[in-house]
Parts: sequence; C-alpha cells; structure tokens
Amino acid sequence: MMEKRFSTGTTYPPLSTLRADPLGARAIYEALDRLPSIQTERNFRQLKHLSGAPGRTLFLLNTSENALNDEDLIDGASVAAFAVDGGRVVITIEPHKTSALMRSFERAVDKIEEEREQERAKDETKEDDKEADSEDLKESTAAAPPKAKASKKKAAKKKNSKLDSKSLNEPEPDDGEAKVDEDEPSPKHRPSLSSALKFNVDFQEFVLSAKGGAELKVPPLSPLSAIPMPSWYSNTEIIPLDLNEDSEESTSSTGIWEPLAFRSDRAMIAQRRVGTGSVVVCSDSFFFSNESLWIEPSEEFLLWLTGGASTLIFDERHHGLGLGDDPGIMNLARRYRMHGLFIGGIVLFLLFVWRNTSTLVPHDESADLGLARAGLVSGESASAGLVSLLRRGTPRGSLLARCLDLWCSTPAATGRIPADRINKARQELDTALKDPVQRKNVIATYQRIAQTLH
Repeated sequence: MMEKRFSTGTTYPPLSTLRADPLGARAIYEALDRLPSIQTERNFRQLKHLSGAPGRTLFLLNTSENALNDEDLIDGASVAAFAVDGGRVVITIEPHKTSALMRSFERAVDKIEEEREQERAKDETKEDDKEADSEDLKESTAAAPPKAKASKKKAAKKKNSKLDSKSLNEPEPDDGEAKVDEDEPSPKHRPSLSSALKFNVDFQEFVLSAKGGAELKVPPLSPLSAIPMPSWYSNTEIIPLDLNEDSEESTSSTGIWEPLAFRSDRAMIAQRRVGTGSVVVCSDSFFFSNESLWIEPSEEFLLWLTGGASTLIFDERHHGLGLGDDPGIMNLARRYRMHGLFIGGIVLFLLFVWRNTSTLVPHDESADLGLARAGLVSGESASAGLVSLLRRGTPRGSLLARCLDLWCSTPAATGRIPADRINKARQELDTALKDPVQRKNVIATYQRIAQTLH
C-alpha cells in the first residue's frame, strides 16, 4: 500500500513534481526532461545553496500566502540573488481558497474589532470631556500661575499619549551618525519573498462559471501578445510595489514591474528585470498541473515561462519537502553517520524493557514456593501463590478424596447423580488409595471415578 501511494505521489502536496495524479505537476517535469536540450532538477535544500546563471530557471509552483509573507518558508533574498546572477525565477501563486465558515469567521472577527475600536474612541472622548471640565473648574477657582501650570500639565499629558504608540526605549540617532536604512534587512533577519521582490498579492475568491476559466487580456506590446494564453482560474491580483523616499509603500510600478496580462483591469501576470535575470509572477497555478496538460495544454506559454533555459529547477522545499540541511538532531545524525549509535540506543532500550518485564535469572522451583533465603522471601505472582497454596495445603494422597467431597456438596451432584453412584465412586476411591500402584497414578483413578459418576 505504501509503495503504491508513493509511486502515484498522492502523499505529496498539490503541484509537486513528485505527484502523478491530476493535482500534481509530474507530467510537465518529465515532459521537459525528455527534451534533448533541457535538463530538469528537483531542489530539496535551502535556496541559498542555488546559484543563478544565464540558462537556469527556478520554479516556485503553487506558492501559498504564508510562503509569500513568511521568511522562514521561502528566503526572499536567495530568490532575488538567483535572479541577479542571471537566472530566471517563475512564481505561481496558489488561489485563495476559503470556506464559507472561514469567511463568516473573518467577518465576525472584523466586526468585533470595529466594535472595540468604537468603544475605545468613546472612552477617549469621555476622558477628554472630563479633563476639560476639571480644567475649566480649576481655571475659574485658581490664580493665573496655577492655571498656567495646569495647562502645561495638560500639554505634557497629550504629548505623552502621542508617544505611547511609539517605542520609548529607542535612542534618537545623533547628527554625526549615518542613518540606517530601515528597508535594508539586518544580518539576522531574512526578507520574505514579497518584500524582497517588491510586490504584493490581493487574494480574491474565484467563482467558477459555466464557461470554466476566464480569458486574459494581453496588451499589444506585451511579450505574450503572440502566444495563446491558458484559461485562468484565479481572481487574485498582483500589485507591484515601489519603495520611495516619501512613502514606504506605493502602487507605482514604474521601472520595476511590467504587467503582462490582465483580467478586468487586474494584473494576473507580471514580469520584472532583476540584475541580469528576470522574475515572472502568475496569480494562477492550474496550467502547470497534470490535469491541465491533459484537458487544455498550453505548450507555448509554458515554454515561454522557461525563458529558453537549458536547466530547469523545480523547488520542492517550499512544499514542505526539505531535506538535509535543516538544523535538527536527525539531520545531524545523517550528516555525521550516527546511524549505529541510534540503533545501539534502540537495542539498549529494548533490553531495558525486557529486563523489567521478565527476569534473566534461571528458573528456581524453590523460589516459586516462596521459600526464605538468607532472610529474604521472594515475591511471586497471584497464580504462583495459588499453586503454592494448593501444594502446601492439601497432601498428594488426600487430593482426590478432598475433591470428591467438595464436588458431592454441590447442587449439581446432589440433584443429578443418584446416591448409589456416589457410594460406588467412594468405594473405588478407597480401593485405589489402598493399592500403592493406583495411588501413584492419580489421573487414571480420577478418570475411573468420573466414568462411574456419569
């Protein structure tokens, strides 16, 4: 069963090149690899180990919203460095899929936040009114110097309230010190993919119509104007960003991003030149799937995305399939060949469990009887105690007689067995006890007594 699941790839996430069902992207990976001038690779390591160069294209398929904004999932600086060195980066975005329950939950949360903001505004208004009334009362009863003092306190209070939202522990930069650029990442902080490439994504729901996917509009001067476009199953918009000195974020894309295809004036495909390389972002991923290649293939568009590269790298790490270079005990064990140490630890653990469940000392009958040795009495289980009690409480010669007496006192014996049979069984028992040979063969005597009774 496990071999079948891993051979079809259903255990892998959607748009993984290891997945062979309709949701995977194994078909495009193997089809491109069969071309004589193209070589395909899978990447399971961190992106910082990849080096960009002309003729190399990196694919980040079905990138989720968390992967775009979380630097721990995708290192944006490494992706940008791959493009700067001359490589091409193709990013396809996972369409935003939220259930009706999640949308209701988000609306409820937004409503609660709005109510809280309104309550805070009302409380602040009431506090300001109270302070104004108290100040008016003080001004009417106090002299001029105290009134000036009160106004100073009020101004200082307002100034402190404005500073509450800022960090009071941050030292102000000196005039002689160079001002540090806030947009430049610190050595300990890696930028996310969206912040490193300066673009944002507005996730919108896509409603499937009877016609299926939507048709994209391509401007006449776009590189895609002469290429048949695939059907688009996403309404998510790509918003290019440009960092200016006046505003931290702006929707102006002059000199950075070039929208290539639109849907209802919303950019669906955008391209940017980074160094000597390029980055292409698509708001849909369905055209890479195995199902799309079977139903409505878009060969020319897919070949245009490759950029004519001879080496195509499909990243599997952002799907959660990273291996080898993550910090962790198991990765260190694989790296330093510590398999034998782990196997030895497992064997030692099994021996410890075996030692606590059964003794390694040879069996001793006297120990089963609970006999004292050197002032100690060995403890035994309940069954061993019962056997020991029977052995010490009833002698061997009187065992059958004792059993027959107890059986004769039961309702089954008095109600079903006639008295003459019971008397005959007692006679046979007395005869067997007088004969030394029959007295040793307890089992044969028991069988004769049972045959007599029944």
